[in-house]
Amino acid sequence: MLLISIRHYTRDYSREQDCHLCAAEILQFSSDICIIESTYGVQLHQPRNVREKRFTDVIHSTISQGGCVLIPAFALGRTQELLLILDEYWSNHPELHNIPISPRGLLLLTLVPLVY
Repeated sequence: MLLISIRHYTRDYSREQDCHLCAAEILQFSSDICIIESTYGVQLHQPRNVREKRFTDVIHSTISQGGCVLIPAFALGRTQELLLILDEYWSNHPELHNIPISPRGLLLLTLVPLVY
């Protein structure tokens, strides 16, 4: 039997500042074992501002053409991040103020034009 004492734990993290989370810090520690979840650990991403612009451009274009948008988000933190990005974008675009942003459960955002 192997007994492991866990002193350090991490979740998926980013060294990049999010809307709602600070960038991860590199801590100096000594461990015999370090287990880190790394879904995107080896990915090179475009700069954040480029990704956010592409995201909001597609949404704005879809809504402008009468469509609705469903956004699956696989984690609560990701959903919060997307809501903050959309909230800022909506506040800067008065033509979208009548379009509700609705979190459906914890993992799906819905943007549907209101039809009267």
